[in-house]
Amino acid sequence: MWSHLRNQKSDSTCSGDHETSGGHDFRFISATVRLLVGSGAEAFAQRFGVLTMNPASLITDERFQKLKKYASLLESHTLVGVSPAGRRLDCPEENEEVHLDTVGAIAVDFEGNIAVAASSGGIMLKHSGRVGQAAIIGAGVWAEESDGQGVACCTSGSGEHLIRANLAREVCKSLIHDESALLADVLSEKFFSSVTPGSGDRFMGGLLLQTSNWKSTGKGFLHVFHNTPTLCWAMASTNREKAKAEMSYNIHSNLSSKASVITLGYSA
Repeated sequence: MWSHLRNQKSDSTCSGDHETSGGHDFRFISATVRLLVGSGAEAFAQRFGVLTMNPASLITDERFQKLKKYASLLESHTLVGVSPAGRRLDCPEENEEVHLDTVGAIAVDFEGNIAVAASSGGIMLKHSGRVGQAAIIGAGVWAEESDGQGVACCTSGSGEHLIRANLAREVCKSLIHDESALLADVLSEKFFSSVTPGSGDRFMGGLLLQTSNWKSTGKGFLHVFHNTPTLCWAMASTNREKAKAEMSYNIHSNLSSKASVITLGYSA
């Protein structure tokens, strides 16, 4: 991440702390490192004793065969996503029944502390080294509290578009500063209107939890939103014997420009 800095020491945020490893002198920027990818991330993990595994053990024959199928399909065309006849290629898996593995979660404790997390397996045929929105604070996850109000959001969908819109943060900021704002209007402004038309499928979905004086009321609102055909979601709390889980279906015919929004009351 720092290899392109000509003089690390001249950086205004460099600290004097350093350590030596493998003959190299590492001088650390004072801000805590937030994101590492590729070989650098692996080396960092191994250095601090994080357990590792052979990546080949994660490959299933079914997914490997699909990868080969779509890689071959892609190589047979001169332009990415466009056939020689100028027709758009079918998106991998869009006509197949598949179970994707992006997972997001929001939690709030009895004190009103709110937190959010997300995990994603990425997309098929992605560029080597690609980082999707799930790992980007602001795009994939965001949580904050202000004057007794709490809000947290996790997103899924077209990662590049979500990163460009910084959607999780923008939605949270809009709602925490204007409690009367409607989520559908915020999504229209911050996502559908902000992402360049014609830049590919703009699919997204997510969860958002709003709380108000949680410590005294224990009440809030859970929002489920998506412009995909469906979105699975679930909710659990200490006063529910069983978790509630549902499949949300989009009611709009024009999926590219409108999101379906479900709002539910939530209590601890």
